[in-house]
Amino acid sequence: MEAQNPSFEKSFHNEIKMLTEIHHKNIIKLFGFCLHNRCMFLVYEYMEGGSLFYVLNNDEEATKLNWCKRVNIIKGMTQALSYMHHDCILPIIHRDVTSSNVLLNSQLEAFVSDFGTARLLDTNSSNNYSRHIWLYCSR
Repeated sequence: MEAQNPSFEKSFHNEIKMLTEIHHKNIIKLFGFCLHNRCMFLVYEYMEGGSLFYVLNNDEEATKLNWCKRVNIIKGMTQALSYMHHDCILPIIHRDVTSSNVLLNSQLEAFVSDFGTARLLDTNSSNNYSRHIWLYCSR
């Protein structure tokens, strides 16, 4: 049913485009996908730790997250975001960084996922409000 929703299909294609063009150790790896008129799915690297949202909302799991582990999760997230903002030819704005979109492996390393709403930032566009923010933040 989702495959016939135009906004879902656009998000699906955007996810594939973004993840096939960027490579960073803290960004989820896309292994493959299926695009069929009745079935659409993505195949990612398996993350044993689940989402950060799950871990933080599960009392037993959350108690395992000492400050050192939390700082390492934040480091992984910031390294991925820094890569997208500064190291890509056209900067990528994720637009949906939430605890549900941060996945954890068995060592509780963070991986940013869900690029369905991500956008490329055209820093040469004169009518782009984001360009002014980008230039200001780049100083």
